[in-house]
Amino acid sequence: MARVQSALEMEQQQANGMHGRNAPHGNTPTEVSNANLSGQDQASLKKLASETTLSYLDLQATNQLYDAFSSRKTSVWRMADTDLRPWFAVPAMCLIILFFIPTTFLNQLFQRVIKRKRK
Repeated sequence: MARVQSALEMEQQQANGMHGRNAPHGNTPTEVSNANLSGQDQASLKKLASETTLSYLDLQATNQLYDAFSSRKTSVWRMADTDLRPWFAVPAMCLIILFFIPTTFLNQLFQRVIKRKRK
């Protein structure tokens, strides 16, 4: 298996006409003869994960993925102060507005609704 190269290394090699993987029509198109560039190369991904101190999970194994997401390693409990005043302010403002609406306006509105339903 080939060594994983950085983007800078690949760009430098391509600029020198050395790397056919990124430009198969260039100097070395034989490098691409067996490559499936849209495929999943698990060996390279596992190597990359180990080099970056991450872990590799196969997306086909749903139980493995569920276990990884629900493990205690991925979740951290942290205490945080939460201000609940805005949640109480909205209903309070609605009640204040309803209190100051004149009852004559509500009565007229109610009468209009009743008249429309009778027709």
